[in-house]
Amino acid sequence: MKGRNWLQGQAIVAVLLAVACGSAPPLVATSTVSPLQSSPPTSSINPTAQPSPTPSLSSPTPNPPSPTPSAILDYRFGILVPKYYANEPIPGPVGVSVRRETDHELLFTLVTGSGQQALISPDGYRAAYWVKNELRVITISPNERPRSLLTVSAKSEYGYNMAWASDSTGIVVAVNGAPPIPAADAPPAYTALRTVDVSGGASREIARIAGANVLPLAWDRAAHLVVAYEPVCCGTINYDTITEDGIVKRVPPTFGLFFFKASQDAKFVFGTDLGPTTLVRVWPVGSYADGITIRSGAKGPIKAAEWRPGSDEIGVLFDNRLELWKPDGTRRTISLADLPRPSPLNPNLSLLFRADGKAAFITVATGPGGNDFAIVGVDLASEATVVLDWVGYAPATGTSVRITAPGI
Repeated sequence: MKGRNWLQGQAIVAVLLAVACGSAPPLVATSTVSPLQSSPPTSSINPTAQPSPTPSLSSPTPNPPSPTPSAILDYRFGILVPKYYANEPIPGPVGVSVRRETDHELLFTLVTGSGQQALISPDGYRAAYWVKNELRVITISPNERPRSLLTVSAKSEYGYNMAWASDSTGIVVAVNGAPPIPAADAPPAYTALRTVDVSGGASREIARIAGANVLPLAWDRAAHLVVAYEPVCCGTINYDTITEDGIVKRVPPTFGLFFFKASQDAKFVFGTDLGPTTLVRVWPVGSYADGITIRSGAKGPIKAAEWRPGSDEIGVLFDNRLELWKPDGTRRTISLADLPRPSPLNPNLSLLFRADGKAAFITVATGPGGNDFAIVGVDLASEATVVLDWVGYAPATGTSVRITAPGI
């Protein structure tokens, strides 16, 4: 299947390396969002509400979309699709649009003006993103307007690293002070960790760490605890826990670990090295020392690793299988014998879980230039697979959303 710009994913890895060194520019849009002008901002969302079956925008009847023959895909869930340039042969305006799992037609444009890098809330109902020096949040529904939550000083600060609270009601943001002596690998003057309440927009600085680039991982609102880490060019200096009262504890982890990710409930963290790797180290957020290292039991390097939403399982992707690893070391293997063969010149795979954790989507680079890819959906209960009909860029990790708006 023809795709667009698989190399976009490779650029993200390069940006991560630059961010670790503390010298990368903010990962923000360079143009202002033009909010849709039809409905007022949504102030609250009922996370327990169940979406009603509703038609596609292109359907003239009030009936819901027909279920797919495979029964793997779910029309109540969608995936964000970015469009970066006006002259691209992708439907719709420049921005971020929403499509169903079951249909490649775009339902609605969520954000216009630029292909934002959006961070989806754990419940799948909201997206947070930066526009220059302004943090915005928007409900994932047609005709919604974004709300500004936080603005940082454009002259002396920059902010772009953030993490949602475990209950989807807040965001913790890392705001960096400009380096006193600009250099390629210079750390920021400081990282200020600021918590923001999504409903009211109230923000509060809970800690300021001098001379360090601190990346937030999770915010457990029940435990009043933020966890973060401090990567550099080729490893990690510290794993940090920060209470809402400002008590900071910095623990040096295994230096070679570089990519850290927290579970949605903010109970566990795992780390992998720059790769190719065959191991994952996982630990409870409060104690790096109590973690364990889990290694692959079969041949082949790990291609991708992501937390499965709503669980304590880590999806660990290989060329021919998906393994689900638990923090106690137990695992389950799902064979992917029918997965398309990756291009030998571009053997990249990526992993995206549905927001409810019941399905996974695997993107496989199938062409030598990186412009061809296939997307395979996997039902995690039956282990059945289906190839998605896709138009546009390959989906990014963590961009599965819930489609709950009436009339769609």
